[in-house]
Amino acid sequence: MSMMRLPLPWFALCLLALLAGAARADSPDDDARFRAFALATARDYLLPRYASLADATAKQEQVWADFCRQPSADGFAAVRAAFQSGMDAWMPVQHVHVGPVSLQTRTERIYFWPERKNAVTRQVGALLQSGDAAALAPDQLAQASVAVQGFPALQLLLYEGDDPAQPFLAGDPAAAYRCAYGAAVARNLKAIAGQLVDGWTAAIGVLAAVPPQSGKDYGLPDSPKETAQQMFTDLLTLFQLVGDFKLGLPLDESLEKPKPKLAESWRSGRSLRNVGLNLDSAAAMYGKDRASGFRSLLPPGADNDAIDQQIIDGFATAIAAQRAVSMPLDVAVADPVGRPQVETLLADIRQVRNLVSQRLAPVVGLSLGFNGLDGD
Repeated sequence: MSMMRLPLPWFALCLLALLAGAARADSPDDDARFRAFALATARDYLLPRYASLADATAKQEQVWADFCRQPSADGFAAVRAAFQSGMDAWMPVQHVHVGPVSLQTRTERIYFWPERKNAVTRQVGALLQSGDAAALAPDQLAQASVAVQGFPALQLLLYEGDDPAQPFLAGDPAAAYRCAYGAAVARNLKAIAGQLVDGWTAAIGVLAAVPPQSGKDYGLPDSPKETAQQMFTDLLTLFQLVGDFKLGLPLDESLEKPKPKLAESWRSGRSLRNVGLNLDSAAAMYGKDRASGFRSLLPPGADNDAIDQQIIDGFATAIAAQRAVSMPLDVAVADPVGRPQVETLLADIRQVRNLVSQRLAPVVGLSLGFNGLDGD
């Protein structure tokens, strides 16, 4: 999938961080500290969030099954609420590419975004038009295009058009197939989320094993430091995802030329909520205290205390800026009052990103690797 390239200044910052990290001589206990960090991040940060996703998608599947047995306006409201809960559970791990989610195209199958060439609308429409019951079998849907498998497909079903409930409640074969398709997607999401919980549970055992074991079967790099490096790259990916895509794409060039329909989740009205959940997750990944997250890698000392405080303050500022945007994102980017609020949010997010990439990376012995959003 073609992706937007990063601006040159970001590459320059990345190069500085890379060189600084390379110049730092690894201490003898690096393997042990990175192993402890990776294990704690997997156990305390990642697994609980994937467990929340598994719980939300299991409930979503049940709500769809109930709705399809007896379609009603109340049932439609229930599947919408279940979709919102599922998205709430996905956003905290949307940026993660290390581990089991990197296998079997799971990230894209859960959430194919940003999309190109209106792929979700086109391919979901074609599937609904076909009425092919065999295509909804679990093994068939799991092998289908990623555009028809995940949350973006459910959003289209539940929020497209002036009266999105009507096609479900029409009482004809098309309505029955539409509901069966929604239920199949919900079942698919539950299956993938369960695989992620099982995969991380096993991966945690590998990270804790003595002597060390290979985590290749669970999407882990060969060494603890490489695993920590990928986790750091994922944190920086989050800033890029939010800044360049979630905010940058709908802002585009100017107030006169916004692109509001490039805002993530604009149909379901949760564009800014997604950003807020992303930022909360990034702050948690950085660490709630100096004994957790990336903060645990900071050596003691006044200079590092200052770096830590700057990053904590930066997160607080960005989170406050997100909450200060006074209207939906797709409205705000074209509004003389709302647009400056979004631009302030974008600037604050980039400030935190720069602190993490320029100040934190060389001190903790990590550097920036390329990620799935880079390049073509």
